[in-house]
Amino acid sequence: MSKQALDFTISRVTSAEDFLPLSKVEGAAFTGPQTSLFFGTSPNQANLSAARHSKIFHDDPTAIYYKAVLPSGEIIGLAKWNLFKTAGPHHPWPTSGFAPDANLELLGWFFGELDKKRNAFMDSREGVKERGYLYMAILAVEPKFQRMGIGKKLLEWGLDMADSEGLETFIEASPAGKPLYEKMGWREVGFTDVGLRRWGWKGEEDTNRTVSMFRPVGGKSLE
Repeated sequence: MSKQALDFTISRVTSAEDFLPLSKVEGAAFTGPQTSLFFGTSPNQANLSAARHSKIFHDDPTAIYYKAVLPSGEIIGLAKWNLFKTAGPHHPWPTSGFAPDANLELLGWFFGELDKKRNAFMDSREGVKERGYLYMAILAVEPKFQRMGIGKKLLEWGLDMADSEGLETFIEASPAGKPLYEKMGWREVGFTDVGLRRWGWKGEEDTNRTVSMFRPVGGKSLE
């Protein structure tokens, strides 16, 4: 028996009221050291995250949020893009508004490394300083609705816009998410490893890897 297609819609976030349910989706989708070790274990994480996103929504003109919504009104997916139209470097990650037990030194180092590698790669691309580029910052889907095409649909908005306007795109991905992005035209151009033991992680993992990925216009090979 074939699985019934899920009925959902994709739309742009236009109200800060959406950020609490969006943050709950984000919290459910991302687990493990990149949440508890980095952001702390406060039970108030969803509210803290919603406040950070709301500030970005109001203060950062490059930030564009999209949501996936069921007919019932339940929000089940989040995409955050940054449309950079000016010369870099760009630093879109938050620097405040974290839980009391968040590891600020680790967050500063990690976000700084992502920014440094992304800026160095994209600023070296011919014409990027003049035309800008699109950065896929966050993609999250409620776990029980994963592998139903929601993530792909959330990505398609940005990629359709990027291709129509002749923009290259960049993303940082987990190794688990990498295959989806490869199917949509991104390719690996680097990575950032976090030695978890150094930062006090007691779980089984020793290293957390984030993959830097680049997508040419249309997803076509550079070769």
